[in-house]
Amino acid sequence: MKETVRLFLTILLVIGALLYAAGVIYVGVQNLQADGDPTIPEVINNFLSGMGTVLALNLGAFLGISTTFRNGIGKMARELPTQDQLRLYASIFYVVMLFVAVIFWALDGFSPASARLLQEMANSLVGVLIGAITVILGVEQG
Repeated sequence: MKETVRLFLTILLVIGALLYAAGVIYVGVQNLQADGDPTIPEVINNFLSGMGTVLALNLGAFLGISTTFRNGIGKMARELPTQDQLRLYASIFYVVMLFVAVIFWALDGFSPASARLLQEMANSLVGVLIGAITVILGVEQG
């Protein structure tokens, strides 16, 4: 039963990730085709904002934990991912999607009239990079 639940949750995670990627690409393409801030359906905006928050929180949790891969690559391919592995994959995915948003904004010349969501994701990337560097260098905050 436990493996079935974990498989189900992994499938939901993959579907969510695919929808998040599709949403970011949709907003980017709409942005390039529109004059000014494009009209993005509220459900897409809400989903991207909500998923972005979850992925950002996951990234923070990941940077705060020590991850060890106890299995070899071959064994990992045959087993469902562990929670630490899922956190790592989700963190990498989130950072990649932030870069995708920045690329779409750059293709629009970093216009202040670009989709607000792309600009917010670019600002999130700045925060992620600063946070990651702080963790890597072990800088005390506050």
